[in-house]
Amino acid sequence: KVQAIPGPWNYRDLAGFCREHGRERQAHDWLERGLMAYPDDLRLLDMLAQSHEREGFPEDALRLRWGAFQRQPGEATFLKLRETAGILGAWGEWRTKALEHIQQQAQRNQWLGDDLRVTLMLAEDNLAEAWRIARDGTLIGSTWARLAPALEADEPEGALRAYRTLVRIGIDQ
Repeated sequence: KVQAIPGPWNYRDLAGFCREHGRERQAHDWLERGLMAYPDDLRLLDMLAQSHEREGFPEDALRLRWGAFQRQPGEATFLKLRETAGILGAWGEWRTKALEHIQQQAQRNQWLGDDLRVTLMLAEDNLAEAWRIARDGTLIGSTWARLAPALEADEPEGALRAYRTLVRIGIDQ
């Protein structure tokens, strides 16, 4: 049995060193070993997905991107999933799958689901859908702070509501 090198950063460093010296295959191998030793390290996962894309295997990269999104649904993992699925011309299908995944998570925590869906809609520049969700949802202060200026031009009443909500949050604190 091969012993793991302590710390996922060591695998990332080894892979980076190999890439710097034109050793793409070895870099890829170090990333795979690192991910076996530290399966929850999203940076290793991201680097391995990038390696698959460089090597011309976007399907493998997409599988990794989906795993990252499932582990940590958020703007960064959503946008990377979108980028990789876009390479394959399959973003519509994967977008639906990602939003359904969030909806399932929201059944356990509605507040988190609303906030995350608004964040993802803003990441896609889908302001109308972000505002639709926000009107009836529950958001954290930082999401209201991001939404408010975005609403100013097209939804001034929405922006006003968002700023009022931010003031209330500030007073409550």
